Amino acid sequence: MRPRLDQYPLLTSLLIVLPIVVGTILIATPYFDTNDDVWWMFITSGRVASLAPSGWVYWLHPFLSHALASLSRFSPDMPWYGLMHVGSLLLAFWSILYALLLKGCSWQQLALFLL
Repeated sequence: MRPRLDQYPLLTSLLIVLPIVVGTILIATPYFDTNDDVWWMFITSGRVASLAPSGWVYWLHPFLSHALASLSRFSPDMPWYGLMHVGSLLLAFWSILYALLLKGCSWQQLALFLL
């Protein structure tokens, strides 16, 4: 007997959300709505606004900004600030879909959430 996907809600929710997020990024170019994000990205990456990656960014949690600055020191060519946004989006959709699968929602309700 083949296992059903709803028997593995964590894996099922990841397999549903991951192609949606990746496909959205490939089809639609992500962009920032305001210039605040651009400056925060510049400060944490050590480009333009500062000579080295800095973790002192206003309106951003110090642990998060210092982690982004450390990652930028480790690998300066990666867009860590943008990856943080995409990763948080992926994690949020994954956790909500996982909770809906645990609740026992129908596939129609899950499709309505994904719209």
